[in-house]
Amino acid sequence: GVGEGIETCLSCAPFGLSCWCAGSLGNLVGSGKPDGVCEPHPVRTGHLLPSRQPDMASARAFLPFEARSMIVLADSDTKDLEALKAQLERAVRRLRFEERSAQILWPPLGMDMNDWILANGRDAA
Repeated sequence: GVGEGIETCLSCAPFGLSCWCAGSLGNLVGSGKPDGVCEPHPVRTGHLLPSRQPDMASARAFLPFEARSMIVLADSDTKDLEALKAQLERAVRRLRFEERSAQILWPPLGMDMNDWILANGRDAA
């Protein structure tokens, strides 16, 4: 697993998931391709979503080569869920470009991983 913050990663560790903490959203997803397509924001009129296309030359958190299958740990308690979805999709695309399998694990809307696990215990996983 790879998550933005330490709380997210530590919340998942008791379930046997080895986690890497990126330290920030930018470190988790890397930059978008400078000339990448940005779709219109579905809620905020006149705004664009972050690019879903990764800039493979940009830096991001180091992930060991041996980690071939990744679960991107999301938080659903953000102000702009649509922008976060685009950024995490960029992370998944980058991981797949690196020949890793990747998927996003989303807690229920309005919750982060820790909230979800505390509310549901082992049933959350």
